[in-house]
Amino acid sequence: CGRAIFIDTEGTFNAPKMVKIAEAHSLEADVALANIDYCRVYNYEDLLLTILDASALLISGTHSFIVIDSIIVPFRNDFLDHGELSDRQQELQRTLTALQRIIDEYNIACLITNQVIANPENGGMP
Repeated sequence: CGRAIFIDTEGTFNAPKMVKIAEAHSLEADVALANIDYCRVYNYEDLLLTILDASALLISGTHSFIVIDSIIVPFRNDFLDHGELSDRQQELQRTLTALQRIIDEYNIACLITNQVIANPENGGMP
């Protein structure tokens, strides 16, 4: 299996939930938690730097999985104006390209969550 890197953009990582998941799969909860390297990021620049810095952990060969929860949050928070949509998309593409390179280079799995909003013009409200 291997260790996991969990990149949290929302501050919603829930260790007790991870314990329940581990126990549901007959894993030792403390061992499962000890195999998660947790990174909290606050903006899109932090996210990109964290992805690039992940290489330092991945080079050892002990990690096999990256989770990013949620990919879009830092971009939505940093690019609030509708006129910045093009900039947001470019930075998102740059981040995803860096992530893809790392996934390919180290042959690891990656899980990305995303938020979907009903109406971006209305702050996500229907």
